[in-house]
Amino acid sequence: MALTLRLPKGRATKPGRTRGKFTQFRRLDALRTLLEEHPVGLTLAELATTLRVSQRSARRYIHEMQEALQLEWVEPVPGGAKVWRVKPGERGRAVVLRRGQAQALLATRRVFEAVRGSAFFDEVDVAFTELQKLVQRPSGRTGKGQELMPDTTLGDRATFLASPNRVPSARTEEVDVVLQAFSQGRAITFSSKGQGGAKGSRALFFPYGVVFHQGSLVLVGWLDHERRLTVVRLEETHGIEATDTGFRVPEGFELADYLHGELGVALPDKTRILVEFDARVADQVRARKVHPAQRIAQAPDGRVRVSAPIGDRALARAWVLGFGDAAKVIEPKDLADEIRDVLVRAAARY
Repeated sequence: MALTLRLPKGRATKPGRTRGKFTQFRRLDALRTLLEEHPVGLTLAELATTLRVSQRSARRYIHEMQEALQLEWVEPVPGGAKVWRVKPGERGRAVVLRRGQAQALLATRRVFEAVRGSAFFDEVDVAFTELQKLVQRPSGRTGKGQELMPDTTLGDRATFLASPNRVPSARTEEVDVVLQAFSQGRAITFSSKGQGGAKGSRALFFPYGVVFHQGSLVLVGWLDHERRLTVVRLEETHGIEATDTGFRVPEGFELADYLHGELGVALPDKTRILVEFDARVADQVRARKVHPAQRIAQAPDGRVRVSAPIGDRALARAWVLGFGDAAKVIEPKDLADEIRDVLVRAAARY
């Protein structure tokens, strides 16, 4: 069988341990490609020859990838040579990850704690459990042949800081309804919560985008009875149900247009917030970007002005108030008036 595969050129000209940065990883990638392109399987000798390594090295690579690729050693023809191949039921589903990639994905685990109790969380948790097994596998051998065991606490000591908020357990089934409808391109219905928690009329909604934000779900989509795009937060709804009404996401829709960094999830708006900060907090302001489209200008006396799309007004207000008397809203005027009134009422309490 003639096999050809382009491999990175190294200094070594003989089979054996390869040299060069990341060469071992490239060999593993090449092994994956070979086995995916040859579903019937390849003998150990064929793998070693094509990878330009010794059979001992090829066997080591197979051991490293056996679980991730779901490999099996079989005799496809009675009395013939045994070959390594991807299990038939796993072809097209296996995803090869390196240890560092798995650790990076594990760092996002806490983000999904907000929807613990839902079937969606259970599905995601199964994937994270498999990733945990990958990072806990031996990472190699010492010169004495002993296995090098990885630090199994890395997944707990590197993480994205997620909001401690969670979707109430009574609503986790609705989370599953939303995510299933979203993935299948079907509309949902819900009642809007009015003042005092009063229920409004049922609304038909097409979920074009879903955002996990501050421990809850935020939906971006088409509110049919009002004939407009809008942003709906889970806590603003009641009694979410799926429908059989299908929809197509319109051309030109970009979820990124609705994401405003620390200023939350909101409809695109030409209104920009302009805030002036005292010199004493200038370093802190410059070091932290609150919006992907923000602009910063600095005055000779050290004062800093930040301009950005306003995003979610409540979060924009909270951001400014977080700097106390070191921040002043210049524009828009109505937001400046709101913050002034909040500060006046707050001062009256002391």
